[in-house]
Amino acid sequence: MKRIADRLIAVLLTLTFVFSTVTVFTVAKTDADVPSGEVIIDETDPGYNEGKDHLTTEQFFGFVDTINAMFKKIFGFNIINEKKIRIEVNGVMDDIFSEWLVKTGGTLDPFQIANCLPDFTDGSDKVCELLRIDVDTLAPLFKEKANDFYKQGKTFEGLFFDFARMYLLGIDHMSIDAEQNESEPEIYKVFIMIYYRDGSSEKIKSDFVYDTNTHELKRRNNRGVFGFNLDGDGYVIYAITDTWQRYFGFCIAYDILANLTVYDYDTKRIYLTYGGKDWLFQIWKGIYWISNGAEIGIYNRPEQQIKTTFYECAPDEDMMVMSLELYQGNRKIFAREPQLHWWVIGFSIEEKIYDAKYLTAKGTIEFPNEEFAELFVQGANKKGIEASRDGAKVSWLWAQEN
Repeated sequence: MKRIADRLIAVLLTLTFVFSTVTVFTVAKTDADVPSGEVIIDETDPGYNEGKDHLTTEQFFGFVDTINAMFKKIFGFNIINEKKIRIEVNGVMDDIFSEWLVKTGGTLDPFQIANCLPDFTDGSDKVCELLRIDVDTLAPLFKEKANDFYKQGKTFEGLFFDFARMYLLGIDHMSIDAEQNESEPEIYKVFIMIYYRDGSSEKIKSDFVYDTNTHELKRRNNRGVFGFNLDGDGYVIYAITDTWQRYFGFCIAYDILANLTVYDYDTKRIYLTYGGKDWLFQIWKGIYWISNGAEIGIYNRPEQQIKTTFYECAPDEDMMVMSLELYQGNRKIFAREPQLHWWVIGFSIEEKIYDAKYLTAKGTIEFPNEEFAELFVQGANKKGIEASRDGAKVSWLWAQEN
């Protein structure tokens, strides 16, 4: 029953992921070798001037404001509260947000995103009076419930109750900051300061940390945010090993659905049968909403006489060490170092997005033995992917079209 429930949750999350403007993709930037915004003139690259414009943060909120104004004109009230809670960004977090803004040439404005939280606290007194809510009694109960979730490692659930309590108390403004960990000086712990209308304040800790060595912004214990973290060196979104997508495997229908929405990518599927299992190695590259991206995934299932398009995501014992790089012409967009995984990905927001034919993806896979590696090389070459091996280590290249 638990497995069925996990799959149902995963499917719902997938639909949300595909059809909504997922905020997780608003925290990536390019690892370009030149300053952001410069045109790279390379006569050998037919796609250097073929980049497309995409939705910027400012344009997105402009659409939101337009919809809000239309809704108010028709129904007499705003669908989204126009008044927002002011959020300051300080210290290390200010440096990170500023860097994202600069590197994306203004395409991504994390400061504007942070300051989009609607302020409903003005009416909290009236709501409490109408519903006869005793804030002094209820707020401590909410805090106790939040602390119970924090102790269980359920940070998001804890924050839900904490923020519900804060709204009751009446927020004036907030600030996002990070403090250095005394025992691990390279680690900065992210926290939120809440300032109330009555002049009081409190500090809310989080399990988000920033590692100055690896430049990763992530949650402790490798939990991820909706299964993803941020590689600060390349400013590229990547997936943790146990991301939620792992619960429901893969089938061709997912690609069809994605390409009917905000994605426009090409893919190559390499099918093998080895060791009593059917295997699918799939590679993607192209446009992922407002980012340039690439992926490689490993999927398998017990060998079947009647073939279907559904595969399980590779279990731990079938994961392999893989690397992945993405280029636009001779410009490196990102590189994901070799890592033991079943799904290595990268999504990077830039000023322009490029069709798959203008992108080159390449990487490596370390197979458990040479026989398995040779099967992959043969299968990849048949699919138009240049592949070769050195022992059990395979190098592959999916070049841009000339």
